[in-house]
Amino acid sequence: MTNITKDITHFYVFNGGGVPLYAYPSSEYDSSLIISFLTALNIFSKTALNDYLANICMDKKFMYFYMNKSIDIYYTMVTKKKQDEKKVYSNLEKIAKEFEDRFGKKIPKWQGDQRTFSDFDNYFKQGDLEVERLAFILFGQKFEKK
Repeated sequence: MTNITKDITHFYVFNGGGVPLYAYPSSEYDSSLIISFLTALNIFSKTALNDYLANICMDKKFMYFYMNKSIDIYYTMVTKKKQDEKKVYSNLEKIAKEFEDRFGKKIPKWQGDQRTFSDFDNYFKQGDLEVERLAFILFGQKFEKK
């Protein structure tokens, strides 16, 4: 079995207005530009096509979207290669639940400081047990270090 967590390159959480709550990795570039673009695409999808974004396929990257409509929060995962979509969507819902379990009380009172949610980085840091858990949640496979 391969280390599939190496395929996860970015993870974003943002509200329906396009305001970023969380981005991983946080320091690579301005996530608000990407999230603004994704929000614009989603608004276009909803208004012009009466549908929501589910995924975006690029040449070398894939983006998967999950939305919690009850609190108007979007979760987006970027991978290096196409994944089993049924598993990804099912498991993005589980990650959303984990995020909401950890920060649900803070989301309605949130004042725009992304550091509020920075503890979620542990989900993605190599070497943490959380990475093993994320790999299992996302893909149903055991994490193996190379």
